[in-house]
Amino acid sequence: MDVPLIEMNREEALAKIDAYAAQLRRRADEEYSAAVAGYRALADGKQLLNLTDAINHAGLGDDGRPRLAIARADRRQVKVEARSWGASRGQVLFDATARNFHQWSYMGSLVISIRWRAPEIEMRTGYAIVPMVPADVRPNRGQMRDYFILWEVEQWADNRIRVEPDKDPYLLTHLAGDLYVVEAEWDLTPLERAIMSGRRDA
Repeated sequence: MDVPLIEMNREEALAKIDAYAAQLRRRADEEYSAAVAGYRALADGKQLLNLTDAINHAGLGDDGRPRLAIARADRRQVKVEARSWGASRGQVLFDATARNFHQWSYMGSLVISIRWRAPEIEMRTGYAIVPMVPADVRPNRGQMRDYFILWEVEQWADNRIRVEPDKDPYLLTHLAGDLYVVEAEWDLTPLERAIMSGRRDA
């Protein structure tokens, strides 16, 4: 997946952690705490990404939908839709709520929104299967609802039934704002994709 990533060598990251930690010993600061968490991830050799930057960088496919999608890792399907009116014009929503929700329902992280940088572009609604997390990639800590999956959608479906699985996801944890830690990257095997294709609805 071609997305801009934030990287830093271990020594630089550790120096940043020391500076922020010294300030945090004097007073609590939410943004400084987020910075420490981010630099710790970088010191551990992980990469970070800005979700809005990543999705805007990938752009729209020939079908007028984003090339990338994101959803909470415990969900099975996601719907993408753009807001093209009022103050929310240019907002793109990735909605992983259940099928019986007939209106927007902001249930925690089940609806993720980003700001599209070219709001005048017409964007079509579409559906995609959230890639499964294989057993050899699945984290040992936390539950899948604590993670997110970002992936390249080969072909969005026009309705929630006729969806085909994709294959090259990132597993993410949310850090702060639009910032996420890349925890893992993998390619789904033909077997795993075939299993996913058995999902008729989600």
